[in-house]
Formats: sequence, C-alpha cells, structure tokens
Amino acid sequence: MPRSLCRRTTPLAAACALALAALPALAADPQDRNGDGGFNLAEMRTLWPDLGEDAFAVIDANGDGRVDAEELAAARAVGLLP
Repeated sequence: MPRSLCRRTTPLAAACALALAALPALAADPQDRNGDGGFNLAEMRTLWPDLGEDAFAVIDANGDGRVDAEELAAARAVGLLP
C-alpha cells in the first residue's frame, strides 16, 4: 500500500474503531444474566461500573431489588443513566 494512502486511511480507521467501541455504552441495556426478567445491581454495573447502591435504590422505584425495563427507561428519561 502506498504511504500516501496509509496517511489518509489511518485516521479514518482510528475514528471508526473509536466509534464502534463506544456503541455498546450508548445504546445497550445490561444483560439479565440470571434470567429473572430484571437487572440487579451486579448486572447494572456491567455497563455502569460506578453505579452505587444508593443510585440503584433510586432507579429501582418499586424496591424489589431489580430494575425492570420501565424503571430503566424512566432512569434514562430523567438523566440518571445515559
């Protein structure tokens, strides 16, 4: 590959790699690893590692120890989660 082509494609490739790496955090939901239909604190921390117990308690509006799809959507709507 000619050097001039490498100089033009390398920044583009780097930008694409960065954009693809950010996609999971932008649109992903946590994985329901235990299959209970909601997300416990450990499952939520797969995407938001700094999520504390107090913040989780606020997001878990009904206090059942797991965040369901409605609670997750509500938390995002008010800016508690990206």
